Amino acid sequence: MLRLTLAQMRRSIGRLAGAGVAVLIGSAFVAATLLAGTAMTSTLVDTIAARYADADLVMADGVGVDQLADVRAIPGVTAAAATDTTYVELANGGTSRYEALTPTRGDERLEPQTLTDGRLPTADGEIAVSVDAADGLDVAVGGAVEAHVYQPDETGNWVETTVPVTVVGVLDDPAGAYQADAGAAEVTPEQFQTWTNGDPAAWGWSEAAVLVADGADVDEVAAAITEAVPQDYATTVSTTEQAALDAAAAMTGGNDVFTAVTLAFAAVALVVAALVIANTFQVLVAQRARTLALLRCVGADKAQIGRSVVLEALILGLVSSAAGVLAGFALVQVGLSVAEGLDLDAPLPAVVQPSLAAVLVPLVVGTLVTVVASLAPARSATRVAPLAALRPAEAPALGRRAGRVRLATSALLVLGGAALLGLGLLAGSQGSVEVGLLAGIAGGGLSFVGVVLGAVFWLPHLVAGIGRLLASSGAAGRLAAANTLRNPRRTTATATALLIGVTLVSMMSVGAVSARASMLAELDAKYPVDLTVDGGQSSITPDGVEPGKEITPAALGAVRAVDGVEDVAEVATAIATAPDAGDAGWTLDLVAIAPDDAQRVVADPTGYAGIADDVALVAPDWAAAYDLADGDVLDVAGESGTVPLTVRVADVVEGYRLTAVVSPATLDALSASAPVTTLWVEIADDADPLQVQQDVITGLGDDAYVVQSPAAERAQVESTVDTMLAVVVGLLAAAVVIAVIGVANTLSLSVIERRRESATLRAIGLSRVQLRLMLSLEGVLIAVVGAVAGIGLGLLYGWAGAFTALSAMGDVQLGVPWRDFALVLVGAVLAGLLASLVPARAAVRTSPVEALAAD
Repeated sequence: MLRLTLAQMRRSIGRLAGAGVAVLIGSAFVAATLLAGTAMTSTLVDTIAARYADADLVMADGVGVDQLADVRAIPGVTAAAATDTTYVELANGGTSRYEALTPTRGDERLEPQTLTDGRLPTADGEIAVSVDAADGLDVAVGGAVEAHVYQPDETGNWVETTVPVTVVGVLDDPAGAYQADAGAAEVTPEQFQTWTNGDPAAWGWSEAAVLVADGADVDEVAAAITEAVPQDYATTVSTTEQAALDAAAAMTGGNDVFTAVTLAFAAVALVVAALVIANTFQVLVAQRARTLALLRCVGADKAQIGRSVVLEALILGLVSSAAGVLAGFALVQVGLSVAEGLDLDAPLPAVVQPSLAAVLVPLVVGTLVTVVASLAPARSATRVAPLAALRPAEAPALGRRAGRVRLATSALLVLGGAALLGLGLLAGSQGSVEVGLLAGIAGGGLSFVGVVLGAVFWLPHLVAGIGRLLASSGAAGRLAAANTLRNPRRTTATATALLIGVTLVSMMSVGAVSARASMLAELDAKYPVDLTVDGGQSSITPDGVEPGKEITPAALGAVRAVDGVEDVAEVATAIATAPDAGDAGWTLDLVAIAPDDAQRVVADPTGYAGIADDVALVAPDWAAAYDLADGDVLDVAGESGTVPLTVRVADVVEGYRLTAVVSPATLDALSASAPVTTLWVEIADDADPLQVQQDVITGLGDDAYVVQSPAAERAQVESTVDTMLAVVVGLLAAAVVIAVIGVANTLSLSVIERRRESATLRAIGLSRVQLRLMLSLEGVLIAVVGAVAGIGLGLLYGWAGAFTALSAMGDVQLGVPWRDFALVLVGAVLAGLLASLVPARAAVRTSPVEALAAD
């Protein structure tokens, strides 16, 4: 049977190619994921280990000062130094930045950074800063900066203290030891302890690095250090490599999240590949019906026939998976080469680091998926009767009993999953996000499996409905629609493969657009404008009301002069009370802006259209919290008098307290001396919001104003969501590509199956163009059906997931990514056309006489 199986594979090599490519892509995905995960873990470990430079051992979990001195005296120890890290705010002029801070090591072999200029600190009041800090603070060796640290005062209370220090060196971080912090500053150990603990001789450190002398046994030195540790210390001693591995595990929670998530997408690709494989073998069995029947006639039993199909799948799976492993290795190597050319700060390896898991796992998984996908076709092959040798047979259809079982199982899964989805939506709306997500994911998964399992019962009807639209295109369209319905099971399997990929892509797109819309709505509710310059809220002190810092003419001019600033509106603020609202009264933050100014600078000025004298605009949340409604009158009292204000509920700014937006004239009547403490700034559409924010901060110089840019935050939210979506869609693209291969494979097999039929159509007058058009329309129909069904399911699942995950943060804005849906549909049409090119070419090149003579 082995020779027969190999001979059949050689005859069917073209038909098996599509299934083999599907397995190859899935296996390559798994291999590349494992290799990339290994590279990222290795990079993380190397980055952590770089903090210890050339150290051989690491002491962690508490190292006393006296203990560290004792360690230095142990035979075989060359040097030992603390490696703690904290943060300090450094300032120079009007510029400040937070800098990672670590103590000097005392031995250059333990120093993770290198000097580019100057020297390391040797006394209090000296500091060596990173290259980025030197550039950002515009300071060089010999210059001075201020360190803002917290230290205990005479009463023992920790207060912020400004300490002047001299820059004596500039440090580079070539190994990426402090990559996440863009380098670190260094001070003496005594200075470090003073700034962090208030005592230059504090009890100790969190960790220390130990350098072992050449020729000394590292394990013996480690044992000696452990023995010297006092019993009341929990100090652990390990090699540098082990310490880095433990730290990496602690950072990731012991789990490689990247690898786990990416393998989930690889699993989706392999599931789609399984559908393509099962479809391919089902058709091959149908085409080989006469051969299989002849084998039965000459003595082959059912078991041998079934084993031959499984053996064919085993060989295909092994060969394709092995090719996939090689492709995965090549893909990761290309990625590493590209990353090396980008000159990234991360110390990525230059070449692929192979592992046994990266070879065996995709090889086993790819082969196993192929074999499992062939079991149903193999079972069908054993049912071919010897009498079938007299004529070819179509692919076996589902039996009535099997159909009933499938229908019942599918219905149970869909109904059970829908119930869990409903539970998830309810839990999410009540604030139980974790419970809601768990129920939602479980419900979505179960219902989707039910939908896919029962696709054979509803997809053909969808194909028939869309197929009717092709009837008007002529004979080719009618034939294409009829061909897709001749074997509903095969058409369903092919469309389902595309449905899975499109559903996941659509779901992520819907979730992303809903998350983006919800987050931006929250930002718009909190900040009505692109950028604000704020002198601070007015506050109530024992001595009375203390207004926020007034916006000076110089500050106003500096903001107006910034490139990218389109318009600026001045906003005055004050504090007032509503004494008739209770015994103690309510405290209100009054915000006054001219109606014309609001219309110019507010992103959505609709709510501000109601600004008028003797009117107080209140946001809906505040109105609900204080039981206020349109038309209510509040007697608001300010330092200049009391004014009755009519409440109007509108979408306006919300502050820390009950906030009322009033006209400038109303504010003058309540508080004539209310200063302008805020600027609302509109940023030009073509300007970079983050750059404008930085330029405004620079332009204000030393003036202590708070500059916030909702527009920059909005841009960051959009960029983050779009980047994440691009990554996810890129990962899911493998499944879509495999599905397209499935469409092409189905059409190719269909062409081979229908050689006589195509020849008959040609003989009775169907032209080559019409035959090519028929196959193209057939491919487009299958692809569009899968895409339309996937978009519909993705929309439902995306909305459910977005509502469950985001309802706790406030009102959820459910969005529809029309552009993405349009691209998916256009892509489906193109995929169907591309998938039909090779089959159509093969069909039209075969002469009618040759096809009719085929046996």
